[in-house]
Amino acid sequence: MVVNRLPSWHLPDEFERVVAIGDIHGDLDALLRILIGMALINPEGDWIAPQTCLVLLGDLNDRGPDSIPVLDAAMQLERLARANDAVVYALLGNHEMLVAEGNFSFFSPVEARAAESFRYQGRTGLSAIYQGDSLYARWLRQRPALLKIGRTVFAHGGLGDGCLHYTPDVINQTLQDWMAYFQGMGEAPDQSTAWLTEQNSHSPIWTRCLRVGRQSASESSATRSMLHKLGQAWGFERIVAGHNPTLHLEYRAACPHPVFGDAVAVIDTGICRFYSGHLSALELRSGTPVMHYFERGEQELTLTKKWRAQCRQRLQSLSQTAA
Repeated sequence: MVVNRLPSWHLPDEFERVVAIGDIHGDLDALLRILIGMALINPEGDWIAPQTCLVLLGDLNDRGPDSIPVLDAAMQLERLARANDAVVYALLGNHEMLVAEGNFSFFSPVEARAAESFRYQGRTGLSAIYQGDSLYARWLRQRPALLKIGRTVFAHGGLGDGCLHYTPDVINQTLQDWMAYFQGMGEAPDQSTAWLTEQNSHSPIWTRCLRVGRQSASESSATRSMLHKLGQAWGFERIVAGHNPTLHLEYRAACPHPVFGDAVAVIDTGICRFYSGHLSALELRSGTPVMHYFERGEQELTLTKKWRAQCRQRLQSLSQTAA
């Protein structure tokens, strides 16, 4: 199967399956359990799902113990899928933006200390991994914030009023430019676009307009109107997002959303053990959404230990090469 871009943010709906996974937040074992449960990979880590698109909805890092191995795993999954007639898209989340800015306050202290020995082009530790021009930093600043497959849009947080004034391609490119700037690898974009990077904004990576619970009638009405306008302008009928933990639903997905119905699915079900939520994935077949849930497990998977060790080896190799 060859994926032809319609524009760059839009993929034709020619996959047998589309699988979306919400915020992983550094929980490698949870991610691998979901992938195995969805029959995307086998317990040995081989990709076994041709003609499938996997969408990771951002916030791969922070909070959990394996932020760097999860990032490494996403990159490995891209390669595995590509070699097996499938595709993986990892979207930009607000926590990817935070580490690009050098904000590591949500990072596991144990993992941060373990990364202190990493050196790359004059940087050390987490800064050398997430900023500058390391393999991981380059990959991060190439993440799109918006993706459309058929009539479904995927975004980390959602969409806001500010998006009405831009095309999806411009939003994606502008956020990538801001990432490069924060990483010290590009010029500052036009200041008028800084809202895309700001907390409490209507940026696709920050907005809380799709949250479950605590919404006034006026907020809900404004969001519904905005989604209708963007749906007409951008050609979509549904948006799938993470970022908004579904605690009010006991960490079950908002699919359909209790306020916005079938037009919105929020699938941040507290996957990371930090939240004690549910391991989950959304599957789309012919545009029809179905949620899947999986057990967390008492013991780590053998594959988790293997991929974590491989990540450490890659870090050591990159650090030695750059020394």
